[in-house]
Amino acid sequence: MSPRLISSKPDCTSSLERLRTELAQTVAWCEARARDQAPRESLRGLPDPVDIEAWGRLGLSPANLVWATQGVRYKTLKGSRLEVPAIEWGTLPGRLLVFFPDEEAADGGAEAQTGGYFDVHNTPPWDTWVGYFDDLHETPTGPMIRSYLLAYVPAVFVPHVGRGISVDPEECIQWLEDSDTALATLVKQLVP
Repeated sequence: MSPRLISSKPDCTSSLERLRTELAQTVAWCEARARDQAPRESLRGLPDPVDIEAWGRLGLSPANLVWATQGVRYKTLKGSRLEVPAIEWGTLPGRLLVFFPDEEAADGGAEAQTGGYFDVHNTPPWDTWVGYFDDLHETPTGPMIRSYLLAYVPAVFVPHVGRGISVDPEECIQWLEDSDTALATLVKQLVP
């Protein structure tokens, strides 16, 4: 049985339009800042939302971390001269990545293979974050919720990320189209 989307930020339960808006802003932001020679630094320009300990004390969930990042990016874009392009599913300059934070082993392999694009926890740079999703999977032992982050990978970093995915033994980072997620199914329905 295919997984079913049960919650998301932005809300995608009835339409992917809000997600497409967030994605367009993320594409504009990331494509303007991505520098092939600086995979560790070029997409960590927004204020760092990943101080997990501090956010945890405030009671913020991973979905709220993504929401906070989106808010800062939106305000920064609004005050800039950067044009946000209209995008269509299937015609992005880069690719979409999913990251399953509950499944990572902090082995540092993807970090080493990508020159720091991923951190030691296999987390993609926070400037690339597009949304956070919870799927319900039916397993032989009963229902299971699987959570994941959707990130945009600028075109210049697609080869780097591919190398990172290839050394990720726990498969916590995957291209969206290769993943078994409800979002992958929804997006595939929209791509001609």
